[in-house]
Amino acid sequence: MLRRSALRFSLVAFATLGVSALAATPSLVSVRLQPGAHQLVLTAELPEGYAFNAEAPQHAASHATGLTAATPELAFTDRSARISIPLTVPAAGGGLLTVDLTLYYCAETQGSVCQMDRRTLTYAVSNAKDGQAGTVEIALPMRMP
Repeated sequence: MLRRSALRFSLVAFATLGVSALAATPSLVSVRLQPGAHQLVLTAELPEGYAFNAEAPQHAASHATGLTAATPELAFTDRSARISIPLTVPAAGGGLLTVDLTLYYCAETQGSVCQMDRRTLTYAVSNAKDGQAGTVEIALPMRMP
């Protein structure tokens, strides 16, 4: 993997980053879950020739209304990201889960400009006895330049 140790994320360096996507409108995805504890796992895969920048300030935050959500945990390999959010669905009703993501990635060629994918995702979580249980994975397509 190409080392990017010279890349610093000061305000000056940040201004030189290419921005591949700034979500104009939050997306709304419906998720049917059984009551109880779950693990919502968002996964993103980069195409060949790109890698997530381990030195960049990758960020994930969540906010829940009508549900209980813990702080997201981020895990990366060169080409994949995994955002895991512990979530509890109440015995009655449902709610909304909003996830703010900022992911940085770079082309693996010398001198390439790094990109930022920033988006807000909103999940309408409904309580259903026949809904999914345990770990629920949702793929996030990356928006490439």
